[in-house]
Amino acid sequence: MAYGVLVLICCALCLLTHMPTLRRFRCLGLVTMLSMMAIVSSLRSDTLSTDGPMYAGVFHNPNTCRKYGFEIGYCLLNRAIWWSGATDTAIFVIESLLLYGAIGLFIYLYIEQRWWGFSCLMLFGTRTFFMAMNVSRQYIAVALCVFAFILYERRHWKFALGLVALATAFHITSMVVLLVPVVAWWQGHAKRFEIQSVVVIVVAFAMQFFDYDDIINWIAGFIPKYRHYQHDSLMDHTGTSIVWVLYTLTVSMVFVVYIWRRRKLADHSHHGVTTMQSNGKERLLLSGALVYVVMSDAFAGVNTLSRMPIFFIMFFIWLLTAMLATLGKRMQIAVELLILDASFLICYRQIYIRGNFGVLPYKMFFE
Repeated sequence: MAYGVLVLICCALCLLTHMPTLRRFRCLGLVTMLSMMAIVSSLRSDTLSTDGPMYAGVFHNPNTCRKYGFEIGYCLLNRAIWWSGATDTAIFVIESLLLYGAIGLFIYLYIEQRWWGFSCLMLFGTRTFFMAMNVSRQYIAVALCVFAFILYERRHWKFALGLVALATAFHITSMVVLLVPVVAWWQGHAKRFEIQSVVVIVVAFAMQFFDYDDIINWIAGFIPKYRHYQHDSLMDHTGTSIVWVLYTLTVSMVFVVYIWRRRKLADHSHHGVTTMQSNGKERLLLSGALVYVVMSDAFAGVNTLSRMPIFFIMFFIWLLTAMLATLGKRMQIAVELLILDASFLICYRQIYIRGNFGVLPYKMFFE
C-alpha cells in the first residue's frame, strides 16, 4: 500500500510538472519526489528485505561484520553507529541521503528538465528503489560512484579517484566504474564506434544463451570478494526467463535506436558532426550507458554478477531520455508511455507477484 501511494504521488507530480503553467516548479517536483523516496527508504524496518535480518544481525554484533565478508568501510561505519548508541536506522538514513542526493544531482546536471519526472518514475520501473532497500552497502557505493563521476566529468580526477577508492571500501565491485573513461577513450578514437558497439552488444546478448560457468568461476578465482562463490549456485549461469530475454533485448534496442537516430540527425545537420562527437560530457554518459547494456546482457543469468550494472543505472536512464529527445513530439509521448507501462508491469511482476527483494509488506522501524 505504501509503495502504491508513493508511486501514485510521483506520477501526479510528474504530470503536474509537464503542464506548461507549472514547469517553473520542476525543481520543486524533483526534490519532492526524491525526498519521499528517501523518507520511505530511511524509515524502513531492519526486518524488511531479503538481506535486512542479516544486516541487523551484523549491526548488533559488529565483530561479525568481517566474517560475513563485508568491506572494511561498511564495517567501520556500522561499528561507529553501534558505538554511538544509535539504532541501525541511522545506516538507512545515511544510505538514503547519499543515494537520492547523488541521483538528484545527476538528474539536475545531465538530464533535460522535461524528463525529470520521467527519470524519477524510472527509479521504480527499473526497480532501483526496491533493490536499494535490499543491498544497503552496495547502494552507498553506488552513490559515491555517482559523485565520483560528476567530479571526473568536471576534470577533478584526483578527487574522483579518491571517491571510487572510498566506494570500494563499501563494495569492492565499485571498481567497474573505471570502465567509463576506458570506453569513452575507445569511443573518441574509434572510427566506426556505432558499428563496433552494436557488435559488442550482440555478442553480450548472445552470451546469456550459453553455459559459461567454467569461465565465470575461473574469473571469480582472481577476485577475493567472489573467490568463495566459485562453486556456489550464486555464480552459476542458470539461464534467463523469457521476461529477462525481452528486457535485455529492449535495453539493447534502446541503445541501437539512439545511435541510429543520432547518426541520422547528424547526416541532416549542416555541420555534419554529431553532438556526441563534439561533447565530451555526453560521450562519458553514453559510455556509461553502453557498459550498463553490455553487463545487463552478459550477466543476465548469473545472480551475483547481475548486480554489477547497478552502478550504471543512471546512465541508462539518461540514455532513455536522450533517445526520447531524438523523436518527434507525438512519438515522444507514445514511446514514453510505452516505456513506463512496460517497465511498471515488469516491476509489478517482480515485486508484487514474485515477491523479489523481500520488500513486501512494507514495515517502518517502529513496527
